[in-house]
Parts: sequence; C-alpha cells; structure tokens
Amino acid sequence: MLSQPERMVQEKKDLDEKIGKLGVFLRGEGRKSLRRHEHGKLVRQHRELEEYSSILGERISQFMVEC
Repeated sequence: MLSQPERMVQEKKDLDEKIGKLGVFLRGEGRKSLRRHEHGKLVRQHRELEEYSSILGERISQFMVEC
C-alpha cells in the first residue's frame, strides 16, 4: 500500500503523462479532426489539468518540507 505522498507523486506522474499526450494531440494533426467548439473545450481541459498538476506539485513539496 502506498503512503499519501507516494500516491500524490504517482497521481502527478500519471496526470503529467496525460497532459503531455493531450498537448501533443492539440498541437498535431488530431486538432484538425475536431470542431472548433470541441477543440476549445480540450484546450480548456488541458489548462485545467496543468493547474491541477501544479497544485499537486505544491502539495508534494509542502509534504516533503514537513517531513
């Protein structure tokens, strides 16, 4: 069983991988297959995932300082 910080680190790692893949999709050929409103939603989702990852990073850093 993973500890809380290990779970957060794993969650951030998985999340960052998803962010990377979505970013590649949005910058590549995949975006051409999307309608404008759908592309806009995915861009928004990408931004929100980046914010979520940033917050997780802050939590991980804070947890490490407290230990």
